[in-house]
Amino acid sequence: MLITTLHETIFEYDAPIRATFTEARLCPVSDAEQTCREFTLSVDPMRPLTEAADYFGNTVFTFNILPEHGRVVVTGRSVVETHREPFAPHPVSVWESRKAHHDFLSFGGPVENLPAAAHLAADAGLLAARGDAPWFEPQSTFAAAQKLGALIHERFTYSKDATHVHTRISEVFEGGSGVCQDFAHIFIAACRAAGVPCRYVSGYLVTRRARAGQSATASHAWVEALTPDLGWCAFDPTNNLLANNYYIKLAAGRDYGDVTPTRGVYKGRGVGSRLVRLVHTIHDEEPGALAASEHGAAENGEREQVG
Repeated sequence: MLITTLHETIFEYDAPIRATFTEARLCPVSDAEQTCREFTLSVDPMRPLTEAADYFGNTVFTFNILPEHGRVVVTGRSVVETHREPFAPHPVSVWESRKAHHDFLSFGGPVENLPAAAHLAADAGLLAARGDAPWFEPQSTFAAAQKLGALIHERFTYSKDATHVHTRISEVFEGGSGVCQDFAHIFIAACRAAGVPCRYVSGYLVTRRARAGQSATASHAWVEALTPDLGWCAFDPTNNLLANNYYIKLAAGRDYGDVTPTRGVYKGRGVGSRLVRLVHTIHDEEPGALAASEHGAAENGEREQVG
């Protein structure tokens, strides 16, 4: 499937700010499951962009705006061909497997080491799948990870107003509700409690309602767990699905903090800000433009801009 995406992020400020430094992780990856055919990034006010790869291999664009300004618009346009096969094996090298065990087994930030997460892993059968029981089977890690996604989908309620970008999983377990970011973090914590490397994925999901023109394409979060036989497998606990051709991957890391689509700092003490995010897509099966918006606010002062 060929999907064209226009992702526009607008930062608006109560008063002029200066010395903005911003990172953008909006370029889709190219891997065994998708190919980024085209990508462009523009900034208003116009500034030169620097492109590099971060530690996890994600493409990062950075820019500075030194003069005073009251508005910044970051626009990324991409054309991605998806060719996902959820059950197809994607073997990893010994080096990549060792690196995954180094990078994606530790707890930190929102992914806390909680007894509740370990209990969730046990309920899903992940501990047995790792070979701690005599009924170990070659593909049991994949099956247990699927069950884990189903349990999270069943036990937690989706509520867009229940949490924020800095919410820790202990708060989600306590409140019983959250958004895709929170469910991804819980999935990751349960996997790591069972010794299964797992990473956070940011991207887009073109939903069935969006394809019918009844809803919107949205920024989304899911996970990739490293299974013994199939390699990295993508699970979406929010929707209890394996990632399919309607998922576009932008970046992967330990948690949301590693893959924030746009973030940075600015000077402007006492200045409030507002964030508006718009996502438009056109795909080859059912042509037509779809749009979504998400609104958020930043605290006053000199702080991080969170997209």
